[in-house]
Amino acid sequence: MGMLICIKKWERTRHRPLAMAHRQEGQSLIEFALISVILIMIVLGIIGFSLIFSANLSLNLAVNTAGRAAAVEDWSLADPATNYDLVIYNELVGSLIILAPQRIQSITIYRPNADGTIGSMKNTLDAAGNRTSENYPPSNRSRDTFIGVQVTYVEPVIVPFVSAVTGPELLLTKSATFRIE
Repeated sequence: MGMLICIKKWERTRHRPLAMAHRQEGQSLIEFALISVILIMIVLGIIGFSLIFSANLSLNLAVNTAGRAAAVEDWSLADPATNYDLVIYNELVGSLIILAPQRIQSITIYRPNADGTIGSMKNTLDAAGNRTSENYPPSNRSRDTFIGVQVTYVEPVIVPFVSAVTGPELLLTKSATFRIE
């Protein structure tokens, strides 16, 4: 009789670790489900902000390229009857690596003030390269003066909870100033 009680106790304890193992697997699954949501949000946030950072760098490169083109252009040969700022516009659009030219809000070509801000002499272009305002003709662009290019670009934010922080669109403005050679 004593042996039978011992065997029954052994059988009960033998199955207990197996039942506890099943409970442990269920607990791990619930913990993973809770943590994975947070991890996915973190990864998507990193991706969203890296896309914005990449657009910012690409726009910076494009503005510097356009500014450099404006600085080395021989403005004494420019025909006032034509859109002479298309040289700058084409350089800008040609160097937009990952950005869409349609999202350009405005391009301003200007003669900077002594403190580097946009002066009163400036031309403004729209996204298609059409001049919307003009009071900085090529005759005022002489050697050893400065010329600046400023671009305003609208970058859409595609990650939903990142757009809750930044808004659905992010307005990027970059400018570059060069000495005309």
